[in-house]
Amino acid sequence: MTELTDFVKLKSEDKFILKVNFIRPQLKTIYIFSFLLGLADSLWVYVASTYFQQNSKTDDVSLFYLLAYAVVLVILLNLHKLVRAWGKKNIFLLAITGRTLLMVVLYFSQHAMVNLLGAMAYVACSYLTYVSLDMILESFSRDQSTGRTRGLNLTLASWGFVFGPFISTTILAKFNFTGLFSILAIFNLVIVFFSIIKMPETGHDNLVRKTTFEMLSRAWQQKNILKIYYVSFVLEFFYALIIIYTPLYLRSLGLSWQEIGYAFTIMLIPFLIMEYPIGLIVDKKKNENKLILMFLTILIFTTAAIFFIHSKEVWLWATILLGTRIGAAGLDVLRDVYFYKRVDGVDVDLIDFYRTAGPLAVLLGTAMTSLLLLFLPLPYIFLTVALVAATSLAPVLRLDNKLPLR
Repeated sequence: MTELTDFVKLKSEDKFILKVNFIRPQLKTIYIFSFLLGLADSLWVYVASTYFQQNSKTDDVSLFYLLAYAVVLVILLNLHKLVRAWGKKNIFLLAITGRTLLMVVLYFSQHAMVNLLGAMAYVACSYLTYVSLDMILESFSRDQSTGRTRGLNLTLASWGFVFGPFISTTILAKFNFTGLFSILAIFNLVIVFFSIIKMPETGHDNLVRKTTFEMLSRAWQQKNILKIYYVSFVLEFFYALIIIYTPLYLRSLGLSWQEIGYAFTIMLIPFLIMEYPIGLIVDKKKNENKLILMFLTILIFTTAAIFFIHSKEVWLWATILLGTRIGAAGLDVLRDVYFYKRVDGVDVDLIDFYRTAGPLAVLLGTAMTSLLLLFLPLPYIFLTVALVAATSLAPVLRLDNKLPLR
């Protein structure tokens, strides 16, 4: 209730806050990229597991995500070295160009093995695209407005993301995956050209050379960063397994692609309306730890509830999935605000470390579910996700809001 009151008080400041954020042209450009990438990725991410399933002829698609994110993890552990050598903008351009070429390959390919390898490579390039854009954003972000900057960036990405599930499922129903790949190839190509022209440059000559061991050692010494890293790991664990297995589970229950598209569109609403207001609140009140605990609790209980639902009613699935995304949307912005208030644009090594939570969560999650599915039916995955999320309650209770001395 206190947070709701805070939001009401802050509404009168919205125009001023937006003006402060948009007064910097670099941030405006980055926000546009976030929207475009959100729209492009939403067309693919919720149907990728089905594509892997069709080409591998197996229901257990976790191996393909495991291999893709194993490559991502290796790259991330060394990404600070590449950034120092090439720069953040060039890393972004390389990743987005790779996505474009891979969509062209998948459009023309008729071989299952090429399709699987290409799809895995696309997953890897997509993650690296977001990490590099994230580092560019931090270069132009200020600590005193981190909540607003991050909240607005995530909100715009979500506005791009929300229409994707409905569009992609509609395309699949009419044109199959070839139609989807042609649209994604064109869309990614537009982003490539826009990147060449508009992506802001960031200096990288002043970055300190560090080995991977030095990076991990530095992160280990900062306990609050380790705690928020685990929160990020839990959220990425949730995203990875829920995104992979929710479409497969709903299809197994008999829901059509169109019904799933409706449910997924509704479930993404929290990302559209919650993240920017939450960013405003934490900039004003600096109470990230309490809010993290609240949204984590919501995530745990709503995810666990999926295990007990076997209905074919679309409205019921839309409601429970909406509940999971309320928890996820809150955690999504709060974990980033908490972390980025404690680092600067030159802390590329710590940012690399922080972003390894995603691939590590996918690696452990897919390995765990591969074993789980050998002995238990698919719904137990959702119960497992809830239990893993519950393990982060202890570190969250020990989080503090102190900022390090600069």
